[in-house]
Amino acid sequence: MNPRTLVAPLDGPASRRSARKSLLAATIVLGGACGGATGVPIAAPTENTGGDREVTAVLYRDGVLVRDRRWVTIGADAIAFDVTLPDSVPPDDILVSAGEPPAAAPVAPPPRAVPNKHGLKVTPPVAAPSPLRPLIGAIDVVHAERADGSVWLAPTGSGLSVQSPTLAIGGGAGPHLTARISAAKPGRYPIDLVYVTDAMAWHASYTLVADGATGALHGSIAIDNRGGPILGASRVAIVDDALVDDVRDALLAIAQPPVGEPAPTIVLPGSVDLGAGELAIDAVGGARAVGIRQVLVYDPVSARFDAAGRTPMQDESYGVIAPSPAVSEAVELAVAPGAPLPAGSVRLVERDGGQLRLRGTGTLRTDGAGATTISVGRASDVVGTRRRVDFSVDVLRKRLVEEFQITIANRGARAVPVVVREHPYRGYQWHLAYASTEAVTKEAPQLLAFRAQVPAGGEVKIDYVVVYTW
Repeated sequence: MNPRTLVAPLDGPASRRSARKSLLAATIVLGGACGGATGVPIAAPTENTGGDREVTAVLYRDGVLVRDRRWVTIGADAIAFDVTLPDSVPPDDILVSAGEPPAAAPVAPPPRAVPNKHGLKVTPPVAAPSPLRPLIGAIDVVHAERADGSVWLAPTGSGLSVQSPTLAIGGGAGPHLTARISAAKPGRYPIDLVYVTDAMAWHASYTLVADGATGALHGSIAIDNRGGPILGASRVAIVDDALVDDVRDALLAIAQPPVGEPAPTIVLPGSVDLGAGELAIDAVGGARAVGIRQVLVYDPVSARFDAAGRTPMQDESYGVIAPSPAVSEAVELAVAPGAPLPAGSVRLVERDGGQLRLRGTGTLRTDGAGATTISVGRASDVVGTRRRVDFSVDVLRKRLVEEFQITIANRGARAVPVVVREHPYRGYQWHLAYASTEAVTKEAPQLLAFRAQVPAGGEVKIDYVVVYTW
């Protein structure tokens, strides 16, 4: 066994953004300003060119944030504003903001608690800009207040004024929002309707055409709008992440950046017609070069036992099985740098004469932490074993410790590279306390990858200790 090597803690998802599923229904914002955000590839802000409508759709894994901008002309008298929201948008979480902030905005009053429909009050920090602002505009949720028991009002000091915002439901046309809008001076003003709908979904898929040690990656993003809003020509951004899990968090997500590393965000060029049905969009820009190398993969448990929650599964027998000794032959992909790509399924094909032959399928990993490997067969000369060495639970200290030993034996005549994938599956809140090798990477919230070079006719042992706390 190698001398013990202490490693920096590889934490579970306690340190990442909380899982976010939206209950935010709709936000009405009058004229949010667009700006830039570091590290997020943003297309040039859409400018009004005389049209009456400009749409931006930010597609998350579990919902879509839509900013539907309507331009209106306001004279000396107030105008009537009447718009129908999609049926998939609950009507009780609407924010009305009084217009685009002036160039020299007055100093904002101190932040105060933001109430929501659950009765919770949270004071969100506002020092850092939200990564959403370049896409949907600057939305002031910190000073939002409920009006008439249902609609949120957020003043911005722009000179626009909203009177008597009213929601009407019924008639089969979706929730109706009506209001009277007036301005300090006549002019043409943007009125933004921003809402979240879960009636639109997307997924990415790729095909890698291999040619020896290189290949060409092709891909598409399919947007499925079956029952969602008909948006027409839209500026579209893809965010490889989930939305927030309640209204309070949705307001905070607009007001401030999320905790942890930003999710990959891809702004599609030009405009996309978001009509009904399914639409496929090129995700790669033609093709992207990919490096390919042969590798073996040992994943004895897979993700079948991955348990959600911060409190770990404490049954000593949980996940302890007699794993298969099979080690997979695989190819590992190295995608050339370029615009970020969303994670998705990938098919590996090779040319066989004049035909393309499918060799295997896998998941394209795009977060930079994990490797994309595609199984193409079973290794005949290499086998693996997995043995639990130690297990203990300290209920008073809320601490569970588990130690494993992985052995890879190579009966072949040449040394081989092996990736060993292990799953801290008892719960989300864990850290790697010890590993007998420094060649270890956290590839996902509940996935570790150890790398080893196994000599011909020899074996390699990997020991590690994972600690769960709650």
